[in-house]
Amino acid sequence: MFYMKDMREYVKKCILEKAYFDRERYKDSLLSFQHSQIAFFFDFRNILFEKAFLEAVASLFWKVLGEGSQIQIGGLESASLPIITACVMKEENASGFYIRKSRKKKGESKQIEGIVTDLPIVLVDDVLNTGASFEKQVHILEKEGKRVYAIFAIVRFFDDSAYSFFTERGIKIYSLFSLEDLALKASRGQQKKTLDRMWYFGPVKPHFPLVEKRSQPVLFGEFLYATSDSGYIWCIDTGTGKVLWSKLLMWRVRKKKATFTDLLLHGDRLYVGSINGSLYVLDLKGKILYKESFGERITSAPVIKGDILCCAVKVGGPLYRSAIIGYSLSRREIVWERQVAGAVSGNFTQVSDSLIFQGSDGVVHCLQVNSGKTMWSQKVDGVEDAGSVYDEERGVLFSTQKGLLVSLSVLSGKMRFEIPVAEWLHATPCVVGSRAYVTSLDKYIYCIDLEKKTIVWERETEGRIFSSPVVQKNRVYVGSNDGMLYICNSETGAIHASQIVSERITNPVLFKDNLVFVTTFANEIYCFKDVLS
Repeated sequence: MFYMKDMREYVKKCILEKAYFDRERYKDSLLSFQHSQIAFFFDFRNILFEKAFLEAVASLFWKVLGEGSQIQIGGLESASLPIITACVMKEENASGFYIRKSRKKKGESKQIEGIVTDLPIVLVDDVLNTGASFEKQVHILEKEGKRVYAIFAIVRFFDDSAYSFFTERGIKIYSLFSLEDLALKASRGQQKKTLDRMWYFGPVKPHFPLVEKRSQPVLFGEFLYATSDSGYIWCIDTGTGKVLWSKLLMWRVRKKKATFTDLLLHGDRLYVGSINGSLYVLDLKGKILYKESFGERITSAPVIKGDILCCAVKVGGPLYRSAIIGYSLSRREIVWERQVAGAVSGNFTQVSDSLIFQGSDGVVHCLQVNSGKTMWSQKVDGVEDAGSVYDEERGVLFSTQKGLLVSLSVLSGKMRFEIPVAEWLHATPCVVGSRAYVTSLDKYIYCIDLEKKTIVWERETEGRIFSSPVVQKNRVYVGSNDGMLYICNSETGAIHASQIVSERITNPVLFKDNLVFVTTFANEIYCFKDVLS
C-alpha cells in the first residue's frame, strides 16, 4: 500500500515538474499562450516516453481498473499510444488498439488499427478536459457495433456531472488525478451544451481516399435530399432521419473525384451532375424524369436562369478539354458551348444574367447565360476552385492559394482589392455586412474587415479546413478535418461551443429552424438540435 502511495506521489511530481505549463512563467516562450486567455495547460509528451513514469502510470491504471481484468485498451493517436502499450505489457490478459485522428488515404483507409474484440473496451488518454476526443472515439466504435465500458485519463478537469455524454451511456469515468489533487483550478468552466444529437444517417461505401468536399445536400420543407459515393440519392425526413425514398442513379466507379456535383433544387425538380457525364433530373418523389449525357464528366453544380441550365463539363477525345455548356430545358438540347483552358471544378456564382467561375489555370471568367458570350476574363494568381461569393457593395470575392482574399468588379473583372490573410485559403468566403469569414488549410478561421482591409480575429482549429464557413445568428459555423464543428462568436472569434463527429467535416453546414445538419466526407449526415436557440 505504501508502495502505491509513493508511486502516486512520483507520478504527481513528474506531472507538475515536466508536463505542467503556467501562463505567467511561460507566456513569452510558448506560442500556445500568445493569443490565449488560458491560465495553464499540460503537455505530457515530455514524460510519456520515460520508462519509470509509464511503468508507474500502468501500475496505477491496473490498480484502478482491477488487476487481472480482461479488457481491451484503446485510444486516439498519438498521446494514448505509449499509455496503451505500457498497460498492455503489464497484464497478459489485455490487448490493445488505437484510433487514427483521420483515416489513411491509401490501402483500406482504416480508422482503427488493431483488432477490436468483444472484450470490454477502456479508452485511455493523458488529459480529460472537454471530453471531445473521447466522444469522437465512442462515436467511431459505436459505428462498428462496439460499446465502450470506461474511459481513463491521467488528469481530469471536472467531475462526472460535466461529462453527461458518457454518464448517459453508462460509461464509467476513471482518472488518477483531478485538478484539485494538483492544487489547480480550471481557468474556465466546462463549455455549455449547445447541440443535442437528434439523428445520424450513414450511407454505405463512401470513397475514403478522397479528402475533399462532397455533394452538398439541399433542404426543402420537411425533406433533406442528399447523394453519396455509392451512387444513390436519398430523401430523408428532417425530423426523424428516416429514409423516405432512395434511388440508384449510377453504379459506383473507381475515381479520384466526387461522384456527384452539389444538388440543385429548382421548382419541383432536382438536378445533379455526375462523374459519368450525365445530368440527372428527378421529381421530388425520386422518379427519374430524364437524363442527359454531356461528355466524360460534369465538374460543377448546375445553375438555372430562365430556360437555360449551365454547368462545366470535361469532354473526351484525343485530348481532354473543359467547357461550359448552356442547355435549353424546354428544347432538351445544348444551345451553346464555350471552351476554357483550365479545368473548372468550383461552382458558379450567378449574378443577374451572368455566370462567374474560375479555372485551374488561374483565370476568372464571366459569361452571359443566354448566349454564352464572354463578358470578361481576368487572370488572378493562385485563384482557388472552391467558388466565390457576390456582394453588391464589394463585387465578387475569391479565396486564393496565395493566401489572398480578392475582389473583382462584376462589370469589368478588374481587381478592386486584395487582402493578405494566410498561406493557403481554400474554401468559399462568407460575407456578412462589412466582414468576410474565410478558412484555410493552415487550420485557422479568419475574420476580415472589408473596409479597413485588416484581420479582425483568427481562431485555430485542430485540423485542416476544407469546408466553407457559414454565419447564422451571430455565430460562425466551421467544420474541420479533425471531425469538429466549431461554433465561434462572429464578433470576437471566441469559441461558443464545439461538436465532435466521427469523420472529417468537408461541407458547409445547413440550417432549418433550430436544426443543424452536418455532412462528413464519408457521406454521413448528423442532425443536431440547437438547444440554446
